This record gives sequence, structure tokens and C-alpha cells, in this order.
Amino acid sequence: MDRTEFLAALEKRLKPLPKEERTEALNYYSEYLEEGSVEDLGSVDEVARQILDQCAVKSLDSDKKSGSLKTLWIVILSVFAAPIALPVAVALGAVLLAVLITVFSVVLAVVISGLAVVVYGFALIYLAVTVLHVAPVNMLMTLGYAFISLGGGALILIGTFFAAKFTIRLIAMLLRKLMKRGGKA
Repeated sequence: MDRTEFLAALEKRLKPLPKEERTEALNYYSEYLEEGSVEDLGSVDEVARQILDQCAVKSLDSDKKSGSLKTLWIVILSVFAAPIALPVAVALGAVLLAVLITVFSVVLAVVISGLAVVVYGFALIYLAVTVLHVAPVNMLMTLGYAFISLGGGALILIGTFFAAKFTIRLIAMLLRKLMKRGGKA
């Protein structure tokens, strides 16, 4: 095998390397072969394996250095950001808790109002049947108010149920997004 064939075969085997490293290796062996012979180097496969091994070790060393430097910067930035980030995180947590308590309180107040309207409806039915049976017109009017009250109370309770269900799903979705974002950062 002559010098040109050796360099061509070596170039094919060094394709996985970046162009700069491949060119550097080919230039080195081209200069070497001007003074020496192909037989001194051994087989093309051995030379290519040796070059690939050296480049892999070089790459690992540079990755370790840059990785430890990144870690150091992250630690330094974390230490300096803690006095700002910790109070902000606590404040955001407090705001989130206040919003949840407010939503729960509003839902509870509407449910209690709906129940009060339903109880008022039943009280009107009792009043119409027991006390107002003497005056039928008043009894019918009171029964009408009672049924309106029962229907309104039922609508309030049903609407509150669906609104609460929607609100709980919305809050759960927002918390999931917040947790995902916290996990990625």
C-alpha cells in the first residue's frame, strides 16, 4: 500500500471525527509519511483506532472541565439568588394559598345560600299547608313562592356543583403546569 492509498483509507475511517481533528490527523500522517514508510505505521485500522481513542479521551476531558465549571456557576448563582428567590417563593405560595381559600370560601357561601333558599321553600310549604289553609288565595300564593324558592335553590346548588367542579379542574391544571415548569427549571 502506498502513501496515497494509506491516507485515503485513513480518511474514510476517520469520518466520525469533526473536520478539524480529521484534517489535523491527516496532515500529521501525511508529513510523517514524507520521511517514513507506510510499513512503519502498521495497518490503517490500527492507526485509525488510535486516533479515534485519543480524540475520545480529549473530548471527555473537555466535557469534565466545562461540566464542573457549570456546576460551580450554578452553586454560586444559587447562593446569591437565595435571599431574593426564597422570599418571592414564600410570597407566591402565600398568594396561591389565599386564592385557594378565597375560592373555597365563595363556593361554601354559595352552597349555604342555596341550602338556605331550599329550606326557606320547605318552610313556606309548611306555612301554606298548616297556617294559611283558612285563606286559599294566600295559601296558593305562598305555595307558588315555595316552589319558586325550591327551584331557585336547586338551580343554585346544581350551578355551584358544576362551577366548583370546573374550578377544581382549573386549579389542578394550573398546579400541574406550575409543577412541570418548576421541574424543568
